[in-house]
Amino acid sequence: MKRNINNIINNFNLQKHISYQIVFSLFILKNLANKEKYSNVGIQYFSDFKSLWNNLINFDNPEERKQYFIYAYLPALQNHNISENFNLLFRNFHIPFIDIDNTNFSNYIDIVDSSTIEETIEFISDVQNDFRWQTIKTLDNKIQENIIRLLDIKKEDKVLDLNVESSNFLSLLTNNSNRNTGFLQSHQSLLIRFLELLLNNNENTNLIFNNPLSQYSDKLDNNFDAIFTIPVFGLRLSRQDYDLDFPIQASISHNLYIQKALNSLKYDGRCLIIVPYGFLNQSSKETENIRKFILDKLVCIVNLGTIFKPSVGIKVSLLLLKNDNHNNQILMSNYQDYKIFPLDKFTLFTEIFVNSKYNLEQFNLNDIEDTLLVNKQDIIDNNFILDFNRYKPLEDFNIKIKHPSELIKDIEMDAKSLLESISNISYKLNNLKIEKTNLQTLKLEDISLSKEIKLGKPLPKDNIESGEIPYVNISDITRCTTDYLDSSEVMISDDFAYRHNLTVVEPNSVLLSVRGTIGKVILTKSKIAISTTLIAIEVDTNKANAYFIYQWLLSKKEYLDANATGMTIPSLSISFLRELKIELPPKEIQDRFEMYQNDLNNIKNDLNLLTQKNQNLSKSIFNQFY
Repeated sequence: MKRNINNIINNFNLQKHISYQIVFSLFILKNLANKEKYSNVGIQYFSDFKSLWNNLINFDNPEERKQYFIYAYLPALQNHNISENFNLLFRNFHIPFIDIDNTNFSNYIDIVDSSTIEETIEFISDVQNDFRWQTIKTLDNKIQENIIRLLDIKKEDKVLDLNVESSNFLSLLTNNSNRNTGFLQSHQSLLIRFLELLLNNNENTNLIFNNPLSQYSDKLDNNFDAIFTIPVFGLRLSRQDYDLDFPIQASISHNLYIQKALNSLKYDGRCLIIVPYGFLNQSSKETENIRKFILDKLVCIVNLGTIFKPSVGIKVSLLLLKNDNHNNQILMSNYQDYKIFPLDKFTLFTEIFVNSKYNLEQFNLNDIEDTLLVNKQDIIDNNFILDFNRYKPLEDFNIKIKHPSELIKDIEMDAKSLLESISNISYKLNNLKIEKTNLQTLKLEDISLSKEIKLGKPLPKDNIESGEIPYVNISDITRCTTDYLDSSEVMISDDFAYRHNLTVVEPNSVLLSVRGTIGKVILTKSKIAISTTLIAIEVDTNKANAYFIYQWLLSKKEYLDANATGMTIPSLSISFLRELKIELPPKEIQDRFEMYQNDLNNIKNDLNLLTQKNQNLSKSIFNQFY
C-alpha cells in the first residue's frame, strides 16, 4: 500500500522546512547507494556510497545510527573527490542534522529506506505544492515537455538554465547531461533539484552555485545551443547585485536575465524565457528598451496565464527567441483567458510550430485557434508593445454566447447541483453536533503566534516594484471566490516589501478587515502583504485551527460591526481585537470543521456559476434582437 511521506513526517515534532531538508538529503544518499555506476567509487574511509548506506541502515540502535552518521558517514562524504557537483552538494550537507534527536533521526532513515520510487516522486510533488513552505515556483512537467520541443533540443546540444531554483527543466532533458549547466543560489533548492536530476539520471549536469548576473560576459558565454529560464520576477536590484556591462541599462531582475540569456547563446542558438505578462505592455522606459532590444530575435510569444505551481496568482508569458532569426513577423498565441490551462491546445500549437522549423511562413494559422502573426513594423509603430490583445482583430472580441434556451437548461442543471451540495451539507450536520462543554475561552491575541495581531501598513505612492507578493486590500478579498487568497490587483517584490517595512504575513494566516468595511475575512494561501484596512492573525496551530478561526470570525460580523467606532470611517481598535474572547472546543473538534470546506466551496462555486450564466442569459436575449 502506497504511503504519503509528507503526511507521515508532519507528525514529527520538528519544523517542516528542517524535516524536508533531512528527508531530501536521505533520499539523495539512498539513490546514490542504489546507482550501479557509484557502487565502486572510492570515498575516503569507506569503499563506496552503497557501503555507507548499508552500514547506516544495519544499525538497530538509534544512538549508534546517529553517531555513525555524524562521525563516519558525513566526513566520508565531505572528503570525496568525485565531482564538483558532489562537492557542492555535500559542503553544507550536515546542517539540518545538527540538532535532531536520535529517535527522530532513526525514524527518518526507516521511512526513506522503505520508500518506493512512486512515493519519492509523490513526496517531491507534495513539497513543491506546499505553499506553507514557500517552495520556488515551477511548471507542470507536461508544459515543460512542450517547451523542450519548442527549443528543438538535440542529443549533443549544450543547454543552460540560468535559474534552476524555479524549474526542474534540466532533469527532464534526454540529451547528454554533462553538456548542460544550471545556476542556483539556495542550498534548499539544491537538495530538491539534485534529487530530481538523480532520479532522471541527469546528475552529471554542471551546477554552478552563483549569481548569474554578477558577470555579463564570462567563460560560459556564446557557448549554448539552447537556454531556458524562469527568472526572478520584478526584483529591483542594487548596483552591487549585477555587472554594469549589460548593454541595456536596467535594474529589474527579469530584464537583466533576458540580456544574460541572449549573450550566452551560440550564433544560431535558441532561447525560451518565462516573463511576467506585464512585461509585454509596460510603459516604463527600461522595459520598452528591452522589448526593442529583443525584437529582431523574437520568434513567438505565448500567453500562458497563471500556471505556476504552487499558484502565485501571476500571469506569465513565454518568449521564444533565436539568434539568427530571419522572420519579419512574430507569432502570438493566447491561452490566459481559459479557466484551466488548455494543455491540448498548447500541445497542438507546439506540434505545428515544430513542423514549421522556425520558419513562420510555414505556420498555418488555419490549423489553430487563439493565434496571430504580427508584422514587426506594426510592433515598432505601437511602441514595441507585445500584447496579443493589442493586435487582435476587433471582430474577435465578440464572445459567442449560447442561445437562451440552452442557457436556461444550463441554469436548471447548475441549480440542481447547488441543491445537491446543500443537501450533502445537511446530511453531514449530525457529525458536528457538539455539546457546549469542555470549551476553553481564549483571547484572540492568545491564539496568535508571539501573541501578536499584525496591522497593515500603507503602500508608498511612487516607484512601486512589481513582483510575486500580493499587496492585499479589502477589494481583493471581496473579489476572491474561495476561502484562500493568493493574488491581488497590486503585486510587489519581496525586496520592496522589506525595504519599506510593509506588513508581510505567512500562508494560512487569517485576514480581517477593520477599517471602512468591517468584518471581511479570508485565509492566505501564500505569503502576502496587507494594507492599513486589514489585520492579520498568524494562528498558533498548537492552540487553534486557522480554518475554524476564519469561520468563527465570519459568523461574528454583526458583532464586529456593532463594536466599530468612528462616525465617518468605522474601525475596530487593536485593543478591542486583542481582548476579543473566543470559546474554543478541543483542537480535534476544530479540525473537524475543515472537513466540510470542500462542500462549502462547491456551494460557493455553484452560486458563482449561476451568477455568470444569468448575466450571459441577459446578453443572449439581447443578441436575439440586435
